[in-house]
Amino acid sequence: MKTNRWKMALLVWSAMFPFSTLLNYSFSQISFTAHCPLVIRTFLLTAFLVPYMVFVALPFLSRRFQKWLESNTDNPSVVETTYQQRQTVDTEKG
Repeated sequence: MKTNRWKMALLVWSAMFPFSTLLNYSFSQISFTAHCPLVIRTFLLTAFLVPYMVFVALPFLSRRFQKWLESNTDNPSVVETTYQQRQTVDTEKG
């Protein structure tokens, strides 16, 4: 199963940007974190962002966009097949 790294990077960014913006805004509204040093704010941001990305956003987006991630964009004339169809062809050859 080959995925295009640029497509995966776009998915990661599309999940990370809105959530990190929301967290940054939320932290700036809380008086305790609004005046904290940068290192502490960054620690708090990543403490929420990393689990969200690993356990919620990326599994959901990977399943939702699986066909797009696996599609061959290098050669548009190639007919797209699903992962299961490729496995069937490989087992018939082998």
